[in-house]
Amino acid sequence: MDAKAGTLARDEVSVESQWDLTGLYSFDEVWSAELTELEVEVEKYASFSGTLGESALNLKACLEFDMNFSRQLEKLYTFAHLKNDEDKTNSLYQGNFEKVMMLVN
Repeated sequence: MDAKAGTLARDEVSVESQWDLTGLYSFDEVWSAELTELEVEVEKYASFSGTLGESALNLKACLEFDMNFSRQLEKLYTFAHLKNDEDKTNSLYQGNFEKVMMLVN
């Protein structure tokens, strides 16, 4: 236990008291792969530039793309945020949170 903060280290917390985030991502590698996919997908926003007023189909395609992108990003963000909050000393999860924040911003 950290005497200063009065909190337990992550490895001192019982499994029953820990978040089960496997419903979001079963492995960190799955999260990383989805982040990589989204980093590529974000470039597709440019393809909609100047086309939204041309037709309702273009607008619909853009809105659907944006909705799907936002849902994936929200899931990535939620996982990274919660993993980072689990253990503020874990540099892997600090880095993952920073990576997803680059997409959010």
